Amino acid sequence: MAQPHITVSVDLPPDAGSEPIDALARRLRLLWALDEVRQGRMTRARAAQILGIGIDAFLREAAAHGIDAIDVDLEDFRQELGSSS
Repeated sequence: MAQPHITVSVDLPPDAGSEPIDALARRLRLLWALDEVRQGRMTRARAAQILGIGIDAFLREAAAHGIDAIDVDLEDFRQELGSSS
């Protein structure tokens, strides 16, 4: 069963941008999803799903905004490497 959408209104000055409203809405959704991923509140796969794009497209967008494709703690990774030998 699909969950209802949440609608958020944002007040911007008329000169805030020249892009069409639908393009601005897509960009704001992308930035929100990127922030959710960056804060660890959403997975990359879920963000891609919400945005209606493939995971590869989302990972490219994320990389363009400084978010790595995978989120691994370096110390945990080192410990796992050490325990596998």
